Amino acid sequence: MLAPGPTPLAPLVRLVGDDFLQTGQREPVRARLARWVEAHIARVLAPLTALAAAARGGELSGAGRGIAFQVAEALGGLPRAALEPLIATLTKEDRRRLAALGLRLGFSQVFLAALTRPAAVALRGLLWSVARGTPVAVPAPGRVALAVGDLAPDFLAAIGYVPLGPRAIRVDMVDRLEKSLAGRAKAGPLTAVDDLVLSLGVPRAEVASLMSALGYRLGSPKAEGEPAPWLRRQRKTPPKAAKVQAPAQAEAGKKAPAAAKPPALASDNPFSILRTLVEAP
Repeated sequence: MLAPGPTPLAPLVRLVGDDFLQTGQREPVRARLARWVEAHIARVLAPLTALAAAARGGELSGAGRGIAFQVAEALGGLPRAALEPLIATLTKEDRRRLAALGLRLGFSQVFLAALTRPAAVALRGLLWSVARGTPVAVPAPGRVALAVGDLAPDFLAAIGYVPLGPRAIRVDMVDRLEKSLAGRAKAGPLTAVDDLVLSLGVPRAEVASLMSALGYRLGSPKAEGEPAPWLRRQRKTPPKAAKVQAPAQAEAGKKAPAAAKPPALASDNPFSILRTLVEAP
């Protein structure tokens, strides 16, 4: 079975029902299973493991490593607002390297687009469940929208969904929707949005709540009989971030100067789920 490890990407493997194994056989069996799990995670979540490696490397600036570290710890995605102070200090080279790693700095989300594939979503959900010691069912493969219900916001984020009112939308589709809305708003008053929202499988009754969750409000029509436009609420200017030093790059024996720390990320109750790990096709 899998148990919480040092990071969500590194769960521990423990043997259960090993009474028929001799003492000298248990550790080799456990080690072999651990190697398989490690290889499976590295293959299915390759973009995530590459981002985690970049957070420990020296090619990114402190801000770039901070972003890579936090996104990797969150299993592939975070709200942009949580990272905005770091994003504001990224260099052009940082942005280029992060883009090469597949990290998208979207309108409201920062995410790895490649992790929206069904096999990756299932494994991210499993790793989140192991790390929290709480088994949660992953949505059916290919779902673009799903009811939030009692699902925890950090679980939804870990599997690549963004809660918008009573509905959670897959993060890549949220980014696409926000780009489409911004494009229409640039061309003129934003009055037609239903077609974009309904295409995601959201009921018409939830269009207003979804638009509100995206940061829009209904304005007043310019003239009687005209449709009311959707207006973007003004965003607060993020605080200027101090220079960030990534933990892995701190010089030995030197105390790092006080800096704005990245926001903190939102026991051992293992359960048998190793059998649920299935090789992706």
